[in-house]
Amino acid sequence: MTLSNLAQEDIWLDAWDDLYDLIKKYPKCYILIPEYTEVDLDTAQGWIQDAAYDSNRIIFSVTYFKGRESILINKAAA
Repeated sequence: MTLSNLAQEDIWLDAWDDLYDLIKKYPKCYILIPEYTEVDLDTAQGWIQDAAYDSNRIIFSVTYFKGRESILINKAAA
């Protein structure tokens, strides 16, 4: 299903807010995208935006990576 542009923008803006909240909660975390690829915040934000514009919803989970609680970002069809 293809989402409207407004719905896509809502998804990525909400996901960015969620990511910021998680970073505040886990300040020493790694940020990971699928397949446990470590990325910086800017890359993660770009990945989230691209995933949302492909009509996906964004899913966050907290996992351990290199001995730290880390944020894993995934996508699923909206």
